[in-house]
Amino acid sequence: MAISIFMYDNAGGLLSWWNTFKIAFQQIVEMGDSEQILKNFLFGLMGVSITIMYYIGLYMKKKSR
Repeated sequence: MAISIFMYDNAGGLLSWWNTFKIAFQQIVEMGDSEQILKNFLFGLMGVSITIMYYIGLYMKKKSR
């Protein structure tokens, strides 16, 4: 998604964002190393999960005071 926003910005708004998103998605899908893509996805998912757990812990700590 970040790549498509970057491409849209560099195009100066000449292309629609949806078209740049489709182009960026096709480039990602066409990459041959699907194992690396899966590893990156799982690592990112783990990072998001840890962040959510951390902020939920902070919220619960504040709420119990």
